[in-house]
Amino acid sequence: MDRAHRALRPPNLNLSTPRDVIICLHYFQTKEKLMQLARDLPPKYKDVRLTFFQDLAPTTLKKRRDLKPLTLALQEQGLKYTWGHPFKLLVKKGDQTHILTTAAEMDPMADSLGIQLLNPTPLTGYRGRDRSRDRATSPHPAKQKRHHRRQHCY
Repeated sequence: MDRAHRALRPPNLNLSTPRDVIICLHYFQTKEKLMQLARDLPPKYKDVRLTFFQDLAPTTLKKRRDLKPLTLALQEQGLKYTWGHPFKLLVKKGDQTHILTTAAEMDPMADSLGIQLLNPTPLTGYRGRDRSRDRATSPHPAKQKRHHRRQHCY
């Protein structure tokens, strides 16, 4: 591990609310092993399950948010799905794998899987603002250089 630190906290957030920890690992293979172990055997700390997430681009997060009605329906039906690279949603049902690459394919995929899409609750920010209409953009030009240096941090 090259370094680790806690993420900044918004000023109005309750002090007892846990914060994210950002970890920069030296080797990609180490990150992959840790992520696999966390999926197979979820770690706990004081009876609280720890969750691990990759650092993703804002545009990728926006695309994933757009698929929220489908992913909620998949979870409700107990269907497993995984995210592919650069942007794919892979759903396995029986011996067949369904692949989605754009939000426009969401309705046809739901029909082929025999599920009904669900309406997600609006995402809210730290100040209770509805964030479901926010658009993902590339980082501010002044921050692009810093973002580039963090490409191996997870």
